[in-house]
Amino acid sequence: MKFEVGLLRPLCLHIRHCFIYIVSQVKRALKRTGKFLEAVVSKRPNGLRKKRENQSRLRERINVLLIRKERKKKSIRAIPFYLINETVAFFGRKLFPKRESKGKKETLELMDNLRFSAFYPEKVVPKGIGKILAYVHFESVTDAEEIAQDAALRLQLPAGIEMKAGSVKPLRAVPKESIIKVTPDVPGLVFDKVEATISLWEDIQSVEFRFKPHATSKGRACHGWVHFWLEGIVLADVAVTIFVANEDVPEIFREALAKANAKPYRHVFPSYSHKDAKVVERVEIFANVFGDEYMRDVMKLHSGQLWQPELLGFIGKADVFQLFWSENAIGSKFVEEEWRCAVKERNRRPDPYFVRPVYWAEKPALPIPSELQEIHFARIPYSMLRPI
Repeated sequence: MKFEVGLLRPLCLHIRHCFIYIVSQVKRALKRTGKFLEAVVSKRPNGLRKKRENQSRLRERINVLLIRKERKKKSIRAIPFYLINETVAFFGRKLFPKRESKGKKETLELMDNLRFSAFYPEKVVPKGIGKILAYVHFESVTDAEEIAQDAALRLQLPAGIEMKAGSVKPLRAVPKESIIKVTPDVPGLVFDKVEATISLWEDIQSVEFRFKPHATSKGRACHGWVHFWLEGIVLADVAVTIFVANEDVPEIFREALAKANAKPYRHVFPSYSHKDAKVVERVEIFANVFGDEYMRDVMKLHSGQLWQPELLGFIGKADVFQLFWSENAIGSKFVEEEWRCAVKERNRRPDPYFVRPVYWAEKPALPIPSELQEIHFARIPYSMLRPI
């Protein structure tokens, strides 16, 4: 049977259309089946959870592969630069070797036994001019005595005004030949300069700050600090307290009252335990040199074996009540009766420095009664107790 060519072409087109139709129907059926299965799976929680877990794992795996791919690209790009750097460094070491220094490295010599101190008057008058002396020195008894004598000569305090001092150790060791900056900071006082420098070339060095009280500082105590600096870092802070007296005397009577109140000697009432008599005798020698006189009647009554009640009557006649504070004095009931009487006398007088406790140990003996805690305890220098 023979077919004509004209009839074969329509037949092929018909077969082609049928195949396309069948394929489209199959795709549609598969799509419907997939949606049905997805709906069935979504109704089952476990199946949906597993599906989500598989998807998250697949994403993580893809991210890891991408990161590795990027790292590999970067490492490949960096290989030429790495080779160039290593090559240059190799030939540089060969052509220009390092020269070993013949001399030893210099090490800073530290000074770990320094102290920072300040000397100043306990009080000033409103229109007076005072001084604060700042010292940098080594920690030794000999230097301390020399510094105290030098400060007393430079301050030139009038009678009735005592010299006070403060001293601390630095917070860290200080290199030798350093430059220390010193700045005073006492509200209520006006200074002639805001800072000074000390080069650590000698064992004892000092700077001087002159000051005068502010007009608003009358009748109050000015509390502040003397700061010691090294390259912007605070090494030490020394506390300073200066009382500005309230001068109410009219100017026309000042000179006349000064002459009327002038006394060649101050009468001192010594209160002590008979076990400390040798210490009192040594201090009395220096007191006579500097214009103070221990009341002879009191010394005679103290030298007896029994305590005499007449001693209390001399407290009111004395200019200064000097309490020699020690463990022996704490255990003496007679010394306690004397200082209690002196505290009452101090409250009746305008002079807040009537009672002046002293000690000669490293620290004042404890306990200190509450009535005496607000009073300053002064330490007797060791040089005053040594035999002449």
